[in-house]
Amino acid sequence: MIIQVKKIIGLPVFTRSGRQLGRVSDCLIDLDSQSIIQYLVRRGPFGRDLLIHRGQVISIDAQKVIAEDAVMLGAVKAKDQIIAPAVPSATPNLMSHEQS
Repeated sequence: MIIQVKKIIGLPVFTRSGRQLGRVSDCLIDLDSQSIIQYLVRRGPFGRDLLIHRGQVISIDAQKVIAEDAVMLGAVKAKDQIIAPAVPSATPNLMSHEQS
């Protein structure tokens, strides 16, 4: 299946168990592989943004994104900066993207 990135932006993001995490606000693309590696999820005007690695995404359709329930949180202090791609691993992380 192929979908335009502009149709992913704004989609609500839920965990497998149904907890809403926020909405997709951006995607980080690995230029070497020409694929999305992470999704930036906006948690509202006062919440922390989340970076979800593609390995944590269970499904994407025209209405929503579903991500794994069991995710690890870690702080990243970066706003309006290019964030280095995550190294793919057997246990990808969900990272908190703190707004300054």
